[in-house]
Amino acid sequence: MKKEEKYYGIYFNEEIPKLDQKNQFDKEVTIKFEGKAYLIVPKEENKFEKIEIENEYQLKKEGDYEIEFVNGENEMYHLQIKIKSSFFLLLLFLFLFGAVIAFLFCNPAFQDKSPLAQVFDSINLSVLPLNIGKKGEDEHFFEDVESKRSNEIHEKQNKKTNLENEYNFDVFFEKESSHEIDLFQTISAEGLAKRKILPGDSGSFLIVLSTQKSKVDVEYEIKFEDLTKGKPTNLNFEIRGENQTYATLQELASSLKGKISKHAKKKIVIDWKWPYETGENQKLITENDTIDTVEAEKLNCYQFKIVVTGKESV
Repeated sequence: MKKEEKYYGIYFNEEIPKLDQKNQFDKEVTIKFEGKAYLIVPKEENKFEKIEIENEYQLKKEGDYEIEFVNGENEMYHLQIKIKSSFFLLLLFLFLFGAVIAFLFCNPAFQDKSPLAQVFDSINLSVLPLNIGKKGEDEHFFEDVESKRSNEIHEKQNKKTNLENEYNFDVFFEKESSHEIDLFQTISAEGLAKRKILPGDSGSFLIVLSTQKSKVDVEYEIKFEDLTKGKPTNLNFEIRGENQTYATLQELASSLKGKISKHAKKKIVIDWKWPYETGENQKLITENDTIDTVEAEKLNCYQFKIVVTGKESV
């Protein structure tokens, strides 16, 4: 008896995809999900780009694909898809074509004409169905995918916000709200090489504070609680638009206080980066490189909680 697979938030062609092997298909794949999904696109050696896809997104070209999926419970999965070659369609066409030719040669009604004339008199090639992808089109598939999403991505960057990593908070009088966050999920597209944060990586996340439902002006305060230990020593944070670097989340929190009018919204973009080869001289650079290497080997993830509290503005 086949064991029933557990649904974890995503379907490939109405089937729950397998986690431990490639999901193979002979035709296009429709991806349905509850949460967020990204197409991982190779850019150059050991570099990838993460492109968000919409629900019921379709993959139509043959080839290998990787999907990053984050469900409603903030669980992340990396799924493999392989769409097999449609070459069998060509073989089928050749088989049918050969069968027609054989029929014509064996049919006495056509023996007054040459075999070639018999074939072209009997077959209207213009209406024969044949759907075989060209190699050139396959080679440029990822460029097509990028062009579809590039305008949206550049628009987000130009607005200086990363809406794919947005965390929303309703700020009320005497109310606390929170979100858990894995810093890897906020990484920029260029840093996906080994599925973990490494020296040289950077990213951002957007905190949106809303007082749309508040009847009074609110003073807010943002704090952070570490859920895992081991923040890389040289990883730092900045509030976008301000020329100030913070070595820890706790230092960052000291500048995340303020006032919001009722029925309003405030957006705060937090940028982070883990620079490499840092230091004012070669000795410090060497020391920091050693620290970065050791910490990168030990680091599996860096998770923390964003906590927002509000009180009535006096």
